[in-house]
Amino acid sequence: FADKTPGVQRFNDVLMGSFGQVNDTIHHADALVDEYMRGGQVDIHDIMIAGTRSEIATNLASRTITKVIQAYDRVTQIQV
Repeated sequence: FADKTPGVQRFNDVLMGSFGQVNDTIHHADALVDEYMRGGQVDIHDIMIAGTRSEIATNLASRTITKVIQAYDRVTQIQV
């Protein structure tokens, strides 16, 4: 059963898009570190900021997954 209402995104699409952004954040931080290790002109502060953003995004994604699983468990326990 799919909702065809214009402007309404499916939960799955929103969730996958968010995880894609987390993945991009992690890859950006890794790319900065790689560039720095190769002797590139990368400011160490930019590396630290990207690493912190990556850590925060990962923690938020992990907590989101936990909350979604908890909500699913609650829904499956509802007796009709």
